[in-house]
Amino acid sequence: MRSKMVICHIRDGETSKLVFHVDPGSPLSWRNEPYYSQLKRLARNGLEHNGIITINIGKRVFVVLPNKDVDFGICNLDDKVSIQKSWNGLDWEVDVYKKPQGALTKETIQNRP
Repeated sequence: MRSKMVICHIRDGETSKLVFHVDPGSPLSWRNEPYYSQLKRLARNGLEHNGIITINIGKRVFVVLPNKDVDFGICNLDDKVSIQKSWNGLDWEVDVYKKPQGALTKETIQNRP
């Protein structure tokens, strides 16, 4: 059995990303076992260490979280996928978001001349 996936590790500031590039000819292969349960386990472990798991199928991007998968649809190469997490005493509460390329942030607006 072949996974139809290639894994890359990317360091983006404080965030560590495991990016799974999935063969577009087998776009659902990442949801097959034993891979899917391993992705969920990696997602849970990654949250403890500022890690994020993304699935890239061509330009379509999913973020794998322990309790759900978030479909960001088509993304550009420069788009950033980020997480914000907090520990509620029992589990991680996680928000994920995509920052499109060239988007202005509060920080860039404040630093404008």
